[in-house]
Amino acid sequence: MSSLTTVLIGLVSIVLLGGLAAGASVLARRHRPIVDGMHALRDNHARNPVARPLRAGCASLEIGVWLDAESRLQVGSDRRNRDPGNAVGPLVLRELALRAATYGGRVRPDQAKSFMLMIDILETEPTAQAQAYQALDRALRAYPGLFTRVVDGALRSGPVTVALIGGGTPRHAVAAHQDRRVFCDGSFGDVGAWGTPVELVPIVSEHWSWRFGWDGIDDVPLQERVLLRQLVDAAHRDGRQVRMFGIPERPVKVREAYWREISAARVDVISTAHPRRLARFLSDATTVVPAAPRARDAVEPEVRVRVGSAR
Repeated sequence: MSSLTTVLIGLVSIVLLGGLAAGASVLARRHRPIVDGMHALRDNHARNPVARPLRAGCASLEIGVWLDAESRLQVGSDRRNRDPGNAVGPLVLRELALRAATYGGRVRPDQAKSFMLMIDILETEPTAQAQAYQALDRALRAYPGLFTRVVDGALRSGPVTVALIGGGTPRHAVAAHQDRRVFCDGSFGDVGAWGTPVELVPIVSEHWSWRFGWDGIDDVPLQERVLLRQLVDAAHRDGRQVRMFGIPERPVKVREAYWREISAARVDVISTAHPRRLARFLSDATTVVPAAPRARDAVEPEVRVRVGSAR
């Protein structure tokens, strides 16, 4: 190879590397700052379910998956769509891995905590749910170092943490793995001395209407405010995060009333279909959160808190 050819190759390499660096710089500028606790609800119609939530600054997102005839996990809810490109590996995991490689072990340049990927297995039969989990485990193992792991009870943090959500979670199959890259979303029944180990269930979730009757109009009843804060405090004492979903998206005043109340209760993860609006709300210095209930108000709430499993 001539010296001139060598020089030309070197110049082309510099230009290409410069272009990649410039592209990464532009991408970083287009990203909004990460907002801890902001969770993107599932978008079954998104061509790229990862890009939009990350650009909006979400700290977590969720996808739905189902098992096709070739034992591949397809992303979305349309079982007629059997495009191999929609498998969870090419569509989601590879995207996260490329970002982690680009940003030195982070999926975002400003990432400080592990990004959470919540996966809802949409299968209804227990056997299919277990098979879907096995397929997911195989897919995750194709990206060593990317996902948080538990090995013989020891936690090894990674850029991305995967948690199964919804009724399709085969918890017993997950718990049986001694080397696993998947965690489970739980409920307040998992909290307490007799609850599920936090190494298996690090986050508990609840739909607002499952326990509370407040509709976002007028003031929240004192008993419900006290109950919410006691539940959150109990989960935090366990070392678990709390996620609330089922918050109305309309009208705006009602939605923000919910956001204000659950933020004041120190709920860790707020689910929304409007992440940019939630980000603006949480960053607004004029947002006023309700004061904590006074001690004498919280002594005898009408609704008592009961946490821990009944087993």
